[in-house]
Amino acid sequence: MKISKSTTVRTNVRQCSNSPYFATSNGLIMNEEHIDVLNSIQNYYSHQEFNKISLRDLSDALEEKFHHKGGMKYLYSLFPDGPISQGCQITGLKPPTISIDKGFGSAA
Repeated sequence: MKISKSTTVRTNVRQCSNSPYFATSNGLIMNEEHIDVLNSIQNYYSHQEFNKISLRDLSDALEEKFHHKGGMKYLYSLFPDGPISQGCQITGLKPPTISIDKGFGSAA
């Protein structure tokens, strides 16, 4: 699935009251690149059935969207604890199953 910037997302990251607090408490300094990734995650969720979010499909969609910037390597440079798990936590979305493994750390 391709993520498009022209599609409207349900909630803008700038309007999430917990986003700045969560990001700074985890050592992230948010900029436009972070917000673009977070909006892409929200956009993906808004076009899927909430209980059918696939870690693999979300990862592939983000890889495709940010391929020109370096793909997952670029995303991990922005979100060192995992772009999907950290991104979902910042935006208040439930991370896909197995994206956070308490025994091992972040998987995605």
